[in-house]
Amino acid sequence: MSKEFRPIFRVGNPTSQIAEFRSDIQKLTEERNRLERELSRLLKRLQELEGENTGLREEIKNLRERLQEKEEELERVSKNLADRENVRRMAEELADKVTQQLRGLKDSLRNDFVHIAREVIREFLMTDVLPKEEVVTKVLEEVFTRVTDLKGSVKVYLNPQNVDGAYEFTGAFNDKISGRIEIEILTDSSLREGEVVIETPKFVIERKHDEILEEIFREVLKRVLEGS
Repeated sequence: MSKEFRPIFRVGNPTSQIAEFRSDIQKLTEERNRLERELSRLLKRLQELEGENTGLREEIKNLRERLQEKEEELERVSKNLADRENVRRMAEELADKVTQQLRGLKDSLRNDFVHIAREVIREFLMTDVLPKEEVVTKVLEEVFTRVTDLKGSVKVYLNPQNVDGAYEFTGAFNDKISGRIEIEILTDSSLREGEVVIETPKFVIERKHDEILEEIFREVLKRVLEGS
């Protein structure tokens, strides 16, 4: 694991730094709003896919009705045959076979829908729309605000692209953690943007990209299923 130590807080004009911090907050807010709009568009697309499934279910219903008509016709023909029992048995076997095929088709459609939804959402979230800086700061906030008894040296490993945002975030906690926690922010090129590893005297926290995507996917799919 490659490491590069950088100072925790910047030295400069406090007013300028506060303005930059507010500007970054505004950018993150705008990025979050854009993500919400994109997710709304994706949810609309998923609803369209559900509409297509409704059409397929209607076709299945029509197929069942046609099957019923064929069975009735077969019943009428069987009355003119000497081996009526044999014809009835053939009809039952045909009905069972079609029913199994319809059941398999229904299960296949459901599985295909979930698979397509997962791939669409995953590909969407793999783009730069995902607010990776926000993911990092969220993890840091959970650690430094909820773990009140945290003391000593804390090492934070990040992708080089996320380091500046981490410095700005930890700078906001200067008064709260001064004298209690010594934060060392280190770069690790093996980590993807948005990933973070935090080593403390008591525990280690790892947030990997796939875990983040899977959590967001489950949340989006839950909203879709609840709204359907």
